[in-house]
Amino acid sequence: MSCTSGNLSVLIPAYQHRDYIGAALDSIGAQSLAPFETVVVDDGSSDGTGEVVRRHPLPNLRLLRQDNQGAHAALNRAQREVTGDWLAILNSDDRLGARRLEEALAVARATGAGFVFGPVRAVDSAGSPLDADHPWRRWYAEARETAHGCETGTPLREALRVHNVAVTTSNFLVHRELWQELGGFRRWRWVHDLDFLLRALHRFPEVVHFVPDLDPVDYRVHGRNTISEDTEAALAERAEMLARVDGEAATRRPGLWSRVTRLWTKPPEPPAFSAPPRLRFPSAPDAERLPARVGIVTPSLDRGGLEEIVALLASGMQAAGATVEVATGRIGEVGARLRSEGVDVHPLTSTGPRDLDPDDLRDWLDALRPELVSTHFLGGRSTGLLADRGVRVVETVQNTFGWFDEEAWREERDRLARCAGPMAVSPLVAAALSGAGGDAAPPVPTVVIPNAVHPDRIARPPRLWARRRLGLPEDAIVFLSVGRISRHKNQSGIVDAFAEATRRGDRAILLLAGGEVGDGTAARIRRDHAQLLAEGRVRMIGERAQPGVPYAAADAYVAWPLFEGWSVAVSEAVYHGLPLVVGEAGGMAELVRLAPSGRTVPHPLGDPLAVTPEAIERSGRTRAGPGTPGFDALVAGLRQRIAAPPVPALPTPEARAFLDPSRLLEAYRNAFDLSASA
Repeated sequence: MSCTSGNLSVLIPAYQHRDYIGAALDSIGAQSLAPFETVVVDDGSSDGTGEVVRRHPLPNLRLLRQDNQGAHAALNRAQREVTGDWLAILNSDDRLGARRLEEALAVARATGAGFVFGPVRAVDSAGSPLDADHPWRRWYAEARETAHGCETGTPLREALRVHNVAVTTSNFLVHRELWQELGGFRRWRWVHDLDFLLRALHRFPEVVHFVPDLDPVDYRVHGRNTISEDTEAALAERAEMLARVDGEAATRRPGLWSRVTRLWTKPPEPPAFSAPPRLRFPSAPDAERLPARVGIVTPSLDRGGLEEIVALLASGMQAAGATVEVATGRIGEVGARLRSEGVDVHPLTSTGPRDLDPDDLRDWLDALRPELVSTHFLGGRSTGLLADRGVRVVETVQNTFGWFDEEAWREERDRLARCAGPMAVSPLVAAALSGAGGDAAPPVPTVVIPNAVHPDRIARPPRLWARRRLGLPEDAIVFLSVGRISRHKNQSGIVDAFAEATRRGDRAILLLAGGEVGDGTAARIRRDHAQLLAEGRVRMIGERAQPGVPYAAADAYVAWPLFEGWSVAVSEAVYHGLPLVVGEAGGMAELVRLAPSGRTVPHPLGDPLAVTPEAIERSGRTRAGPGTPGFDALVAGLRQRIAAPPVPALPTPEARAFLDPSRLLEAYRNAFDLSASA
């Protein structure tokens, strides 16, 4: 069971391509972000095309058959059959580059586009690149030159009238709403692709994007290409189509499409029409092993790693067939996203940083009557209320609680004693729980379940495109650190080390992606490193609605926190194939082993299990500077990356499997089973 993009469907019109369609389906199976479903409409083939499809092992592959009606009809039928909000087309004789779907989807989400296309690479009937002097290659080079700098709007439309640089419908990623507004593909034999594209540009010019940096589509040039049937007739049809499109554009009343244009014009971040990332699984999970009704309770669902794991758990269990409801004291960004995915999120009144109003909590319990409640950083009073009502409570401990004093640790241990089965996100968190309270305290039994990532949410655009969007030089060596700028994330220590490790001519840039919590950390960075900020060598870029963009722009990831349970941000960096330079904290050693390369450096305060409120307070007044083991190792790690710039790579299959939400869901199922006998 693997995770897919629950909003992405692939449509394949197929006709007489028995020899090629297997390779087309293989290319879908090799995608860095897989679609949830693929629908093939066999348009009356007599050569066994449908049998190749029927035997192919691609998950969630459906075959539909019809009498021969043309590619436009096959595409329109496929659109009616699929369930995704984003629709990618792949002709049965073409292939997708391995990152094509992920990159196109990421660009669409980051820009508010409703239609994205990119480059193509011409291959012959055997799948090998055409010779450089092939006439098609010469034509395409001219088409690319005509479209240079014409990536949206009127300039793109005019370039397409000269040469159809899109080439093929295999190049199209289209939002369902845009497809429906255009009425689908029209009945043209040779130019249905260009007609569809030009109509989109006439009606919604700012939402159609040509992105030359996308991983290309392999366009197969062979003797049975439709365009080679009758070149003279194809040119005549093209002229007729252009005249029709121009006539429709001239007679369309101004403002008729203003409602849709408002939805699709920039900067809708996130786009108003864009469906959120959601989890769906291509094979049926073992739903019987999940409790039928599951409640999830957490104090807040705004932003952060804990909130993202709650979202993964809620949407994953619902996708697996359980009835899931979430109760929280604050419905922020993540809570709103869960609601848009169809998960029930109930606002309850907060009575403290971690507790919820008892009456609200009782009413919610009475309405849901859950078999189990999964809690995440819930306070002691609310946990006790759940336990007193006879509810099976399973708490996920997401941190080492470096800010807890002795009294807070006693309260935490008392709270966990009311739970049927505490779970820790890393071995370090489990060790912190076992050691809390001194030698006389009994150990807290815990199951360790490392966090996962949501591949759809962090879809990664092309590297150069991401750098241009963030205003970064193409040749820079970019370090990334993601997280709220705060004392416990210790970005000030990272910037101190970066300043020590770099020189003005190094071309190294440090990106700090995260909001500011107001504890003085951001102010300290601005005060102590004003020159680096002024030169653009350190850049504080704030929260990103599309987190895949900074990951795509980066060469390496750096983190040096004071305390951490299991970093979702570092997990996302590993998922994107980034090398790591990270401090000793929860999950870091395990993630370094999964990364393509990386190193762990000593903790800023020495022992990650010896962090106390007093030590945190001291760190706000002083810094771990030159001569301390952690600082010197961090400087050395940064210098190593600058001297030999790393090359981000696709993550290993082991990393993808380990960080996949399906692994997380299976682990929680097992933990729930164990808690039933606790």
